[in-house]
Amino acid sequence: MTYYDKDNCLVNFSNSILKNFNVKTFHSTIKPVDDFLSGSKKVVLILLDGCGSYILNKHLKEDSFLRSHVIHQMTSTFPSTTVAATDALLSGKFPIENGWMGWSQYVKSLDRNINVFKDEDSQTGEDVGKGYYYNLAKYPNLVDLINEKHHATIAKTMFEYPINKTTSKFDWFHLKDAYEFVHQKESGFVYAYFTRPDHFIHHEGVASKHAHRFIKKMNRYIRHFAKKYRDVVTLVIADHGLVDVKFFYVYEHEDFASLLLRPSTLEPRATSFFIKENKGPEFEKLFKQYYGKYFRLYTKEKALATNLFGEGIPNQLSLDTIGDYVAVAIDKYCFSEIIDKGFLAHHAGTLDEEMLISIVGYKHA
Repeated sequence: MTYYDKDNCLVNFSNSILKNFNVKTFHSTIKPVDDFLSGSKKVVLILLDGCGSYILNKHLKEDSFLRSHVIHQMTSTFPSTTVAATDALLSGKFPIENGWMGWSQYVKSLDRNINVFKDEDSQTGEDVGKGYYYNLAKYPNLVDLINEKHHATIAKTMFEYPINKTTSKFDWFHLKDAYEFVHQKESGFVYAYFTRPDHFIHHEGVASKHAHRFIKKMNRYIRHFAKKYRDVVTLVIADHGLVDVKFFYVYEHEDFASLLLRPSTLEPRATSFFIKENKGPEFEKLFKQYYGKYFRLYTKEKALATNLFGEGIPNQLSLDTIGDYVAVAIDKYCFSEIIDKGFLAHHAGTLDEEMLISIVGYKHA
């Protein structure tokens, strides 16, 4: 079973962008997006982290600019989380292919879990070196591929805040710069990434007042620039949505915890467990007893056989971080390595609230 649509997800959306700029694609494209972009040489793509269909609809009225210009709906990747989803978008490939699977990943060369965007040990917070994982799992991104195809710098990436130690800051009020860059080119593309509203919703829940204000503000600013730059096509998407959650402490049951070989990894709602030798049957029994109502459990073999993390040739980094079992959230619960996680909302599970993404498109007639 898979939870993303292999023909209608962020990977396919990315390949529609590549196709529009005459770059060789890795996977199928999304026809409604292809049709919308047809003939468009100047494109600004804005990603609002965490602002999936559920969040967008919750915080904006139906007649708002963003909601009234939805051209299509797609799914996120699995896991429905920033690391997996944004890297799928930027690479045009599924998480299983590119090695970017989740917030925390087991890295065999270090024999420990690291938070891949921060290059820090997941358990101790120790710095493992600037760009450590980035260098392990580096790939040519959308911007690289478009520039290479056109033998010129016609594409660029702009980040609101650094998402890892290799990216620079891009303030929200510089959105004008994205449009100016494209406007001044004969053909151009900008990918503008915003860390919000995800940050606010994690800490305050899906009804976050700060998220509400931010989404309304972005609705106004995007409308202003989209209408002002008549030669530029605007696309707005998210990487995933969020749901309010409750946490299970991984070590709350001594009999269950005693079977674990090392700390869990990947994501709280898509959790990878490494189990001590010959303890699989006992682990499955206890998992069903304690958590069976809230999670679907996959063996590593089943996860790979069912393309849980996407299609394509598996990256060894992806294979290393998939433990003996993967617990997939089917309800509003998470696992945590610490007793008080401190988050009110999360993502990476399978619920529609996390998985569905509205594609907003605006262009002048």
